[in-house]
Amino acid sequence: MKKLTSVVATLALALPLAASPFAMTTTANAATVTPKATTHALTKATHFPAITMHAKAATTLNTIHFAADRAIAFVSPAKAKLSTKKTYTVTKTITLATGKHTSATYYLISEHGKALGWAKATTMIKGNAPTAKLKATKKTPRTKLTIAKKTTKVKSTKLTIKHPKASIKPTKKVTTLATKKR
Repeated sequence: MKKLTSVVATLALALPLAASPFAMTTTANAATVTPKATTHALTKATHFPAITMHAKAATTLNTIHFAADRAIAFVSPAKAKLSTKKTYTVTKTITLATGKHTSATYYLISEHGKALGWAKATTMIKGNAPTAKLKATKKTPRTKLTIAKKTTKVKSTKLTIKHPKASIKPTKKVTTLATKKR
């Protein structure tokens, strides 16, 4: 009985290994590089205190993957673009070489502290992004309102009562209210 259980256990453990070559699944490795990526030699990498910069023109950001065993960087364009109206923080710079040419690349961080990617140094300018200028609007002239004071004549009627049982006889006397000037 012991031999039978050991044979069944061996088959159960060996079956997944025997069936795996027939499975046609492929997995992407994290170290794989997209076909659009270009390979550059990494010549220098520096880290420095944060500097504020803004973009000269709207350009695309780059994503860079570094090789662990060699000084090589795989550069591929990212979907995001830089805005000329925003200020970015730069903390790292690397120098990449392609043949005889070298180019500096900055690591950008957004205003909210989110890592964005890498941008070429030729596309960046030191300092904050320029603020939007307000357009001067034509001011409407102020109109002065004058209120004319009208003098009105007030007519009053004076009633005189002689006796409670007597009939009321109204006498009309026109009086005007005059203001005295002092």
